[in-house]
Amino acid sequence: MTHDARRITIAPDDAGRRLDAVLAPLCPGMGLRGRRRLCDEGLVLVNGHPRRPGHHVATGDEVVLVDAADGTTGQGKAGPSTTGPSTTGTDTAEAAMAARTSAGTTSPEGTACDAEALLPAPGPVADPTGHPKGEDPLAPLRPGGEAHAAGLRLILPLDGATDSPPPTGGVPRLVAVYKPGGLHSAALAGGRAPNAENLLPALKLLNRLDGPTSGILMLAGDTAGERQWRKAEDEGGTRKTYLAVCTGRLERGTVVRAALDTARRTVTRVRPCDTDDRLRHTEVVPLAHFRLGDLANPITDDSAGVPACDETVTLVCCRIRKGARHQIRAHMAHIGHPLLGDDVYAAPASPPPGRMPLFLHHSRITLPGFSAACLPSWLECLPDAAAAAARRILLDDEGP
Repeated sequence: MTHDARRITIAPDDAGRRLDAVLAPLCPGMGLRGRRRLCDEGLVLVNGHPRRPGHHVATGDEVVLVDAADGTTGQGKAGPSTTGPSTTGTDTAEAAMAARTSAGTTSPEGTACDAEALLPAPGPVADPTGHPKGEDPLAPLRPGGEAHAAGLRLILPLDGATDSPPPTGGVPRLVAVYKPGGLHSAALAGGRAPNAENLLPALKLLNRLDGPTSGILMLAGDTAGERQWRKAEDEGGTRKTYLAVCTGRLERGTVVRAALDTARRTVTRVRPCDTDDRLRHTEVVPLAHFRLGDLANPITDDSAGVPACDETVTLVCCRIRKGARHQIRAHMAHIGHPLLGDDVYAAPASPPPGRMPLFLHHSRITLPGFSAACLPSWLECLPDAAAAAARRILLDDEGP
C-alpha cells in the first residue's frame, strides 16, 4: 500500500480489507471510531466516491481523505457526499448506558469518560464485615487510584434498579465494576500479577471472570450485600448475560445442558451426560452472522484489521444463572462453535490469526433489586449490523 499525506493506493495484500482499517496511515493517532466517523461524514473517497466504513477495498483503489474544512483533497474539490446524515450518533438508551460506565474507552471525539463524576462522594463507610471504617472503599476506582489505573471502572445500576439501602457514606451494598480483558479477577496461586480483588480491598468479590474475559464483576459493600447476592444465585434469581463471537455459523438458538467437570482442573472437561441443574445450563442465541474479514482488529493501535477471510463467525448472546469455571467457553466448544480468540478450547484449525483477544464479555447482570450493564470494548470492531444487534439485545434483555 503506497500513500502520501492525503491518499493511498491499495496494494494486492490489502485487497478485501475494510475501508476504516486501511485508512489508518492517513490518520495517525486517530482511533477506529474516529476513522469510521470520517467515512460516515463523506470525508473518505474511494475512486472519487464516498464510501461507508465497512466498504471492502480492491487492488488499485485510490483512497482519498477529504479536508473537512473546505472539501478538498489537496488536489481539487471533492464531489458532493451521497452518504446522507452521519450515522455515528448514539441513540438515547445506549448513550444513557455509556454514561453510567466509565470503561476507559473514548468517544468518537476522542474524549475520555469522567469516572469521578460517576462515583459517590467520599466518606466513612461500613467495610465488608460491617464495622465502621474511616476510608472510602471506592477510592481506588477514582482517577489516580490503582484500580482506575488498571482499567477497572464503576458501573452505576440501570434506571429502575432499587438496591437495598446503602451503608453510611453512600456506598451501595452491591457494586458493579467493569473489568478489562487481560486483568485477573483474583490472585492466581503463586502469582503476583495485579488483580481486581487486591485492587479493591474494601469490597468483597462475589463473582469471577476468566483473565481474558471482559465485563461486569460484582462486589459487595457489606455483609448484607453479600447475602443478597448469594441468596439470589442459589435460588436461580440471577441472570448473567454475555456477548460473544463464536466460530462458524450458528443458525439456531439452543440450551446446552452438558455437565461439567471443574474439579482440580485448569481446563474444564465436558462430561458425556447432561445435568438437570438449570443453574449450570447455558442458553445460546445467535444474533448476527458476518465474515471474519469484516472484523476490524481490536488489538493493534493502528487497527490493521484481520486479513481478508471468508470464514463465517456468529455474534451470540449467552445467558447463565450461576455458572461454573469456563462454562460458556467449554459449552460453546462442545457444540462445535468455540469462541473467537479462545486458545484453550478452540480446535487447532479454527481461526483467528494471532494476537486476537477472547471475544467474550459479561455485558449485563440482573437480580432482584439490582441490574447493571456495559458494552464490550470490541463492539466498535463489529460490522454495523452486528453491533446494532448487540446493542438491542443488551438494552432489551429482561431479568428472571
